Amino acid sequence: RAALAHSGHLFAYACATQGLERPCKLARVALEDHARKARWQYGSGDGRWSSDVAAATAVFLGNNIMSVQHNAYLGRWLAVYSEPLGTRIVMRTAPAPEGPWSVAVAIGEALPSFDDLGWVYDALAHAELDQDGGRFVHVSYTRQTQAGERELRLWRVELERVSR
Repeated sequence: RAALAHSGHLFAYACATQGLERPCKLARVALEDHARKARWQYGSGDGRWSSDVAAATAVFLGNNIMSVQHNAYLGRWLAVYSEPLGTRIVMRTAPAPEGPWSVAVAIGEALPSFDDLGWVYDALAHAELDQDGGRFVHVSYTRQTQAGERELRLWRVELERVSR
């Protein structure tokens, strides 16, 4: 799940579990109407919005815990999450919160847990730590170091603009 405010709207992503995948759907509402369920709209594909939650379609495959933020350096929206049941941390970009989203690109492999059986589930980018106008982003995740103990890891990731 992730949420953000942009252009007078609250956008909220929800990624339900379907087998081994986590299709992420998007909803939006005017900021002043956030508590009024009837005012929410759901992304129904191709830039369309519907007041019917059943019309919502997935904007990308993500994970239950993720971050979505605007990155000034790229001039695009950036989603960061860990792949479900794995240790790869990935990112996607899009020109708008509703997409279209790029393919997932791996930014690194998390350190394994102490028993090599654990996976990462909580990778997040932290916009408040961005440096050099967003060229450097910071991504955190946790891993199990021994039974019942976890540590927080923080990466500094340098982004590169790619011409399209």
